[in-house]
Amino acid sequence: MKKYNYFENIQSFSFQTLFIIIIFITIFNFIYVYSTKFKKVIVVDEKHTYGSNNSKGSQSISDTNNNVYILKDSIYVLHWTSVEVFNKLDEGNKYEIEGHGIRHPMMGMFPNITKAKLIN
Repeated sequence: MKKYNYFENIQSFSFQTLFIIIIFITIFNFIYVYSTKFKKVIVVDEKHTYGSNNSKGSQSISDTNNNVYILKDSIYVLHWTSVEVFNKLDEGNKYEIEGHGIRHPMMGMFPNITKAKLIN
């Protein structure tokens, strides 16, 4: 008589479920990023750096209208230069910025800046 291995079906179900969840989250993030893109002109009021000074730190700016933006790398738009963008922003200057995201206070979400161009 052949013994039935109960764990074989449970293990394959777990990997299939995990794979479906990862695919769902990835698709949701792509939709979120590309449906919330923005381009606007702001005047930088303040720059902030939180946490450590390495890649785990967090960088943000606020504009003269009290809107807060973060600057972080994003795999969904292939953006890896957030530190460089943050460093070229100076307080009191006007910039045309591009980015994605919305402000959602309960979830701690902020718009993410991916490009900034100085306007004279």
